[in-house]
Amino acid sequence: MTIISRDIKLAVRILRRGGIVAYPTESSYAMGCDATNPAAVRKIYALKKRPKKKQITVIVGSMKAAERHALLSREDRNVVRKLMPGRLTLVCRSRNGGEFAFRIPLHKTAFALARRFSKPITATSANISGKRPIHSTASLLKLYGGVIDMVLDGGTLPGNRASTVASMMNGIEIRRKGPVTKKQIEGAL
Repeated sequence: MTIISRDIKLAVRILRRGGIVAYPTESSYAMGCDATNPAAVRKIYALKKRPKKKQITVIVGSMKAAERHALLSREDRNVVRKLMPGRLTLVCRSRNGGEFAFRIPLHKTAFALARRFSKPITATSANISGKRPIHSTASLLKLYGGVIDMVLDGGTLPGNRASTVASMMNGIEIRRKGPVTKKQIEGAL
């Protein structure tokens, strides 16, 4: 059974025990789990039919939470301070090697969930990989009812553009265009 609720404390308990929670963001519903739990992350990949080579971004509740997993440069910190919470996903070096892509969400429910959970939460869109984003709880239930543990109900979402994805590891590289521009990132440095 999939629980539909606005109870963030319940969502956090589900995430802590390795469960899957769909939650609202500024653009669409996201599929969330404890990003540090490999079994939960594998379940997200399977549910979405997502290719394993595609990285999953995360949300965190603060720069301090990001720094537990990411090596942030002075420039990265400036961008986080000036443009987050916001609609920017920053790709930086992971403490474990490779990349760590995160954002501090602007959506009040996603932000509250990330703050309360205090570890990275997967932030991949809740659609099947390659399909249209999901903007309503009805669509979520049609696709995942009884399969995911909870839908953190945010009502019907407006369908805004997804976040900008930018890497600053070798200059500013925009990996996905979104509402935050390269010029805004340059201005935050």
